[in-house]
Amino acid sequence: MAQIQPKKSLGQHFLHDKNIANKIVDLLAPLDDSIVVEIGPGTGVLTDLLLQRKLTLIAVELDTRSVDFLQIKYYDKLDKNFFLIKQDFLEFDFKSIFQKYNKKVLVIGNIPYYITSPILFHLFNSSHYIERAVMMTQKEIAERLKAKIRTKDYGILTLACQLFGEISKIYSVPPSCFSPPPNVTSAFFSINFHLNIDDNLIKEKMSVLKLIRTLFQQRRKTISNSLKLFIQNKELYNNIINSDNLIINKYLKLRPEELTLDDFLILHKLLLTF
Repeated sequence: MAQIQPKKSLGQHFLHDKNIANKIVDLLAPLDDSIVVEIGPGTGVLTDLLLQRKLTLIAVELDTRSVDFLQIKYYDKLDKNFFLIKQDFLEFDFKSIFQKYNKKVLVIGNIPYYITSPILFHLFNSSHYIERAVMMTQKEIAERLKAKIRTKDYGILTLACQLFGEISKIYSVPPSCFSPPPNVTSAFFSINFHLNIDDNLIKEKMSVLKLIRTLFQQRRKTISNSLKLFIQNKELYNNIINSDNLIINKYLKLRPEELTLDDFLILHKLLLTF
């Protein structure tokens, strides 16, 4: 079967190292009855390993060439335990899958580097339907997810990851494991999403995330200044910055990179009282 040539416009770097592929699937740790969603299966290096297990696999692929390739490669499994969907993953509906199978899903994928952040935020937004995700990304992005407070890497991705789940150890992968080799080192890791999350709690978490995003737009400014972007009602904003609440006043003097996730949760809750 003719192989697919990676397309630069889609940010494709196909993993060919079987040892690394096995480690990625082992980190996902799917059970026999798991529902697994694979992001961009490409030529199927992870798909091969997943279909050796007794699970249901839903592969989401945008590239028509890959869809045609995989339809031929796995023709005997299609619509049995393997479902291939031609779609932009950012439009994938996790809720419908959850409702169909009545259980949370596992997610796995070697993510195109140029859309890593949008994919991660799509997972965060749908995390009440996901048990665990194992991702391959640029190592630099992976390190941001685990960054320490008051460092240059500490920011929106770090706090979003903490808000919705817990990240594992990061495992480095050299460029030689891909075709074509990327110009950067890659890494894979898992995120175990928080349990007992419903639609209402997700909405609350997304509101906290909006606050985090807004304040980090001006990460070097104090919160009293950057809060103007979040509280656009001038009277309300003035009430907040002139408040006699000691906790609010403490936060107003700090920069967003000096706040932990717990601090942001407290600040968000306090702002709702005005």
